[in-house]
Amino acid sequence: MLVFLTAGIVRGRGTVRLHTISQVINVTAIMAAGSHSQEQGPASYDALPEAELSRRRQLIVEATRHSWEGYVTYAWGADELAPLTNGSINDFGHMGATIVDSLDTLWLMGMKDEFNKAVDFVAQLDFDRNLSVSVFETTIRFVGGLLAAHELSGEPVLLQQCEKLVHRLMFAWDTPTGFPYGQLNLHTFQGGSGFGFGSMLAEFGTEQLEMLALSALTGNATFAHRVEHVIRVMNGTQSPLALKPLFLDPASGSFTSTAISLGAMGDSYYEYLLKAWLLKGKTDDMYRAMWEAAMDDMIACLLFETSPNRLKYIANFDHGYVAHRFEHLACFIPAMLALGAKEGAVNGSKAERYLSLAKDLTYTCWQMYDRHATGLAPEFVHWAWSMFEAFEKHCRVAAGYAGLRDVNLGGNDNTMQSFWIAETLKYAYLLHSPTDLLPLDQWVLNTEAHPIRVLNRQH
Repeated sequence: MLVFLTAGIVRGRGTVRLHTISQVINVTAIMAAGSHSQEQGPASYDALPEAELSRRRQLIVEATRHSWEGYVTYAWGADELAPLTNGSINDFGHMGATIVDSLDTLWLMGMKDEFNKAVDFVAQLDFDRNLSVSVFETTIRFVGGLLAAHELSGEPVLLQQCEKLVHRLMFAWDTPTGFPYGQLNLHTFQGGSGFGFGSMLAEFGTEQLEMLALSALTGNATFAHRVEHVIRVMNGTQSPLALKPLFLDPASGSFTSTAISLGAMGDSYYEYLLKAWLLKGKTDDMYRAMWEAAMDDMIACLLFETSPNRLKYIANFDHGYVAHRFEHLACFIPAMLALGAKEGAVNGSKAERYLSLAKDLTYTCWQMYDRHATGLAPEFVHWAWSMFEAFEKHCRVAAGYAGLRDVNLGGNDNTMQSFWIAETLKYAYLLHSPTDLLPLDQWVLNTEAHPIRVLNRQH
């Protein structure tokens, strides 16, 4: 269950969050700071009695209800709540991102009245909108959210609406190379990029889980074919490293940068290599082999440790040199390594090395929280129960929850991100729940924490 939390609450994200001040942390500066608890690690959840776990679950549900009621009251139908001003924010096409993103969380927490209200909204959604949206964000939040809620509840309208949306998104793949544009107008179907360098690795490499599942559920193989073409081309590209640069031109198929990162703009590509293998019932070894090669290159080229603390971290490669900084988004790596070792993506001594490194990197990530005054790390997320208590103390406001502008000085921003309910609260709840609530041998979670059922489950 520890792996479960790390994979979700500190999951990867392709885009850079602009509402936080300290997203990228200088490793030497952080490790030189004083620790609140020195060498003590987080407490084991195995030792907690059920009564305490139940109490915590109830508090997490209450936080979810508070968040949801604030959104319903002040921002219903908008993408996100502005909790300090009782207003709304629309960065995802004004299509109710918080509603769609929250569907499966509401279902898993037993909030069925709220779930039904959300389904009624989704049933009336019209995706014909004359505006440009992020294909990546729309896929992980909307497509993933609709698929997960459909698979959990059986509501047919959720799958129907999901398919309608994806038929529009498919125009993003209408490029000379088959690599998708990062942005797409949902009415004119004009594609483009939000960055001058082209499409991001985490954009075109983080579509596979959702589209594979949708093809399986609808019988339309086009969705899977489009996204798997991208990975098969990547697999055939001659390169000295399995790690890939961050930007590619979808018109030529050529990479337009040399920067490599397992943090922002690259992270979830590597996550989806492993998870696509799992989703396909471990039947497609291409994904597994690509993931293993990338992890081996990461360990050989980007793994370092601080001195004298000997805390391990994953650096970036940028403009011909190693950049010794550890991004908070990269804290999904230890869970990914542990998941791969646990599920047999690697075996024997290599699996043991991956697990050992996962433990070391998890400790480094925990220290990133423990050594800040608020107990929160710079990317708006934290670790286990201490995370939830810190959120309650520093982020709860009258209308919901608001992020922090600075994790040492405090000061709230005016945004309740849709992933707050979709991911942070969901993973906090699942961590304190019986493992059979969402068995990880039957479900794979996308990078927005939406569970997708394994397609070819091995018995």
